[in-house]
Amino acid sequence: HWWHAHHDELYDGMDGEGISQVFVSQGLYMDINNMMPGAEVYTHVSNLARHKWQPRGIVVGCFELGMQFWWDRGVVGRLLAAAMAASDAGNQTQAGKKIYPQDYDFDDRYKTYCKDNLHLSDDYCGLLGVPPVDANKWRSGPWRQLRFTKWKDMVCNRLTEPGEEFQLIGRNPAKDTIQTDAMINFWDHFGGEEVGAINLHNSKLERALEGRFGQHSVPKTGIILDLTHDYMGEKDPIRMERIREIIDIMAKLGFNLLQLRVMDDYYFQLEMPSHRNLATTQNQRMKQRKQQPNGENDERLYRDKHDVTPMSYNNLKTVVDYARQHGIEVMPEISVTSRAGGWIHAGFNVPCPNYMCGYGVDLKVELQDPAFLGVLSSVVYELRDVFSSDYFHLGYAHDAANVGCFEEAGGVPDIDEFEQKLEHLMQLQGVPPENIVRWEYPAADDNKKAKVAGSTVHTLNLQEPSKGSFVTTGLNFEDPENELEDAWAIYDHVKGISGVEPAAVLAWVGSLGTGIWDRMLIKERLLAVALALSKSQEDYGTREDFEPVYTEACKQFQWNCDALGNIPEVKSKLLAQELTDDIEAQLDDVCSSRTKKYSTRLPRRGILVPGERSQDQNAVEPSVTTADAKKHATEEPNEAKNSPDAGAAKRKEAEEE
Repeated sequence: HWWHAHHDELYDGMDGEGISQVFVSQGLYMDINNMMPGAEVYTHVSNLARHKWQPRGIVVGCFELGMQFWWDRGVVGRLLAAAMAASDAGNQTQAGKKIYPQDYDFDDRYKTYCKDNLHLSDDYCGLLGVPPVDANKWRSGPWRQLRFTKWKDMVCNRLTEPGEEFQLIGRNPAKDTIQTDAMINFWDHFGGEEVGAINLHNSKLERALEGRFGQHSVPKTGIILDLTHDYMGEKDPIRMERIREIIDIMAKLGFNLLQLRVMDDYYFQLEMPSHRNLATTQNQRMKQRKQQPNGENDERLYRDKHDVTPMSYNNLKTVVDYARQHGIEVMPEISVTSRAGGWIHAGFNVPCPNYMCGYGVDLKVELQDPAFLGVLSSVVYELRDVFSSDYFHLGYAHDAANVGCFEEAGGVPDIDEFEQKLEHLMQLQGVPPENIVRWEYPAADDNKKAKVAGSTVHTLNLQEPSKGSFVTTGLNFEDPENELEDAWAIYDHVKGISGVEPAAVLAWVGSLGTGIWDRMLIKERLLAVALALSKSQEDYGTREDFEPVYTEACKQFQWNCDALGNIPEVKSKLLAQELTDDIEAQLDDVCSSRTKKYSTRLPRRGILVPGERSQDQNAVEPSVTTADAKKHATEEPNEAKNSPDAGAAKRKEAEEE
């Protein structure tokens, strides 16, 4: 069905076969496209009908149903001219001969047929098919009002509803600088060497200090600290002093590995000499106690906004050196494939602002950006130069079920291909697959396991601990609702973990703040872990045998021993709410600093998208609002739902329901 090209062009280069299957409407749109009077319509249709290939059909486009339109645009009069041309052409024997209206007394025949057969007025028939209303006038007047205003508004209101969406704030101007700095840094160190793995440092500790309970039964034991969730709200010198105190505690308990998260979905909390523009400053809130009317202090913390600066590279080196002196190695954790919003300053995050502000977790990196691996290589090089562990933690792998961010941006890239390149990059940096640690991840489907760089899995919630794995399962001590309710439960749990011969057992601590450590009884719980891992301690099979030993050891450190590692229920609920508030604050910080909000139209629920249809189509609440974003702050996809970073909002909602 040809409608646009000139009819001579339609048949150019075509043979006779198949031409009879053509329908033609070229030049015969009666709405706004032309001002052809009846005589021109007659000529045009005659020449189409008598073309040497003879199309099967000639179709006139009238489109509109309205009677006023048919009169104003002369549709009736021009249809008469088209019918006359088709009739005359059918009676001709000389195919291909041009037809001219004057040759067939068009004017007189037209008027006669118009009046006698169609019974139209003399005035209308006298127009000879000329539209009474000019096309431009019709286009700018009633037609526009009907087509572009009323009709469009009715369709829009029926199928959509008002809402708000988020838009990323422009391309980060630092991206070019970051890429250039990364390339210079990499080639300054690597350019003069032969191609092969880079060995940067000697990870051997100065001395392997044993804790008060002797050596542990698992090769690597320790804790995980998270600089990106620095609830202390303190400047670097105070933070440094606090980390030294934590290292002292680790040494007393015989731990030998500190996992330090420096980048995640929210921030990149480390200033690196060659990548200063990567670091992000977070808006945290200073701790204050609120006094109740009865004079008692509320344990919940209220904070005013306050900038928390990233840790400096020199201070990090000081921390690593201090840990080395105490027999503790420090392993970095950064996010690469998933939960990687910290790359925002580098300009590599996938543009999914609505997903970012609605969920705030599991943000992705543009894995197809050819510059990303180069920048990542330089960052890994510099991190390897300061951290002391042979292990390197690359955060979360991609979950095939969580593609919301990719889908908003237009499609899911080849994750397996990127992970293969990532593994090669790490080998180039001197980190073999067995030393690459990744948080647990689900398989892409039931029959295929996703390709993931590295072979050491760090279990948390989804997978059971196994031989050679890193294990944090059940050891999230920052979670006020941890199922291991006291020291004995922790001891018994860790005993079971050690029996599968893992490569490491690490307790999630997260925050550096002394307030959280004291109220969550972090030290006292870590003591239970140390007792379970100690080779010099006998196995205690019952609570009655364990608790006296635990209490005696706890008193030697002058810690809070009476609670036996059990957090009161009231305090637990307050801490859960506080953690939820902190996560919502981080979401607001990330969303407000990286996006702007604008009004738009969204698919109407119950018609274009699933959901309950609104009764009043003209009064519909937005689909995505700031309130929705806060509500979804802890509705995290799959592996993120129960991660140490996640709050307790979902559990709190369930309790309230």
